[in-house]
Amino acid sequence: MITIPVNPYKLFQLNRLVKNHSVKCFAYLAADLLRIRHLSIRLDPTSGCNIRCLMCHYSAPENRNTPIKLMPVNDYELIASRLFPKALQVFLGAGSEPTLHPELPYYAEIAKKKYRVPNVGICTHGQLLDATLIDRLIRSGVDEFVISIHGVNKELYERFQPPAKFEQLHKILRTLSAKIAESNGAAKLRINFTINPDNFRDLADFFKFFGEYRLSVLQIRKIYKLGKTDFRDFDLRPYWKELAELHEKIEIECKKRNIMLLCHSFKREPSDEIPPSVLLLPLAWRHATPSMVWKDDYNWRGESYEAYCKRTHWYREVIRMAFTPSRILIPSVHRANRVLQWDVK
Repeated sequence: MITIPVNPYKLFQLNRLVKNHSVKCFAYLAADLLRIRHLSIRLDPTSGCNIRCLMCHYSAPENRNTPIKLMPVNDYELIASRLFPKALQVFLGAGSEPTLHPELPYYAEIAKKKYRVPNVGICTHGQLLDATLIDRLIRSGVDEFVISIHGVNKELYERFQPPAKFEQLHKILRTLSAKIAESNGAAKLRINFTINPDNFRDLADFFKFFGEYRLSVLQIRKIYKLGKTDFRDFDLRPYWKELAELHEKIEIECKKRNIMLLCHSFKREPSDEIPPSVLLLPLAWRHATPSMVWKDDYNWRGESYEAYCKRTHWYREVIRMAFTPSRILIPSVHRANRVLQWDVK
């Protein structure tokens, strides 16, 4: 498989700039035919979490006591053999907490060193990280640590992410920053902040509380309903003008600090219209959990990725997509309302 060096964030940017989804469909087919890495893998090595963020489905009463499943090593190695040769990016942690898995460093090493995936990341709340685990993950080849927070000050952070502790978050961020410096930038830090009507004003103080850390990327995401949750207010429209002003200030501050900003553009009028950029999702994104890989009918234990694509006429489907108007395709895209809509600054 051919690897073309590319910054994934630049691909996000290019995806927003190229409006014609037919071009993306044929680019995907060309990359697959020419054996060029093109997939972004989101893999959950666990099926649970040890904290209960109010905006997450794990906060719902029926999900709070669900047993946490761990992906067995043999399953992970098989999934890796199916998907990683085509992967441009692998993120461990998508909807569940990856640091609950004791084999996480080994899983990162498989992606980076065995399959030579160019971009390997960990997405976590960070509460279980410590110096030893961070060291092991960096040595295993992790390129990016993504830490999710939903409050800048102690009161909001601990209210939205119980039973996480604000002091522990800062301890981990200090340790991460030091370890990243020791690695000479081999690993990077991204902070994900999900805004809602109760916490968005908190962002005005973001750099007051987090400006000391070695941050490469700040991502600001709108709240979306993720099944049943303990949180109820998902409507940001009444605050759009305030959000636009805050967005501009944060963008200026990020530029001063040489931090990349990923953010939904609040400078544009609020709209329910979903941009064609989301159509990259079915083409390039693959999600795997302890119980499912990509699609429900994919028997990944007994069938290769290529065999499945052939059996289901996947490439024929991509060609069909290329000639179908985007307005018809968008409603069928899973998670279309909450992914691949960020501006990259």
